[in-house]
Amino acid sequence: HPLTRQGQLGLGKALLKQKDAETALKKLALAVRGNQIDEVGAEAQFLIGECYLGLNEFDLALIEFKKVEAFKLFDHWQANALYGQSVALDGKGEADLATEQLKNLVDKFPRSTVAREARKKLNKKPGDDN
Repeated sequence: HPLTRQGQLGLGKALLKQKDAETALKKLALAVRGNQIDEVGAEAQFLIGECYLGLNEFDLALIEFKKVEAFKLFDHWQANALYGQSVALDGKGEADLATEQLKNLVDKFPRSTVAREARKKLNKKPGDDN
């Protein structure tokens, strides 16, 4: 039922805010279950990637963020997932690929909120703290 999935999403978000990524993963997986291409699924799939980032599981984060591409109708979550992929690549020490992903984000979703963040990162000079 859609409300059950929304409830699982809410629980997953709350657990993630409480820094309990492992339990959040279980709840978010229930929100994605059923392969329903809707906003609940898109957000839950994105948050699964965020959970793995929080656990420093960068390869798993990349895999989960890439799954957000299936939710084509939800540009917001796709843009956030591209940003998340950049963060995961950076965490893996792959700065050049992370930069390419930021450029990809700006090209695909130039008006998104995270594109502004991506532009800031791309324009940052070496040695800048902010």
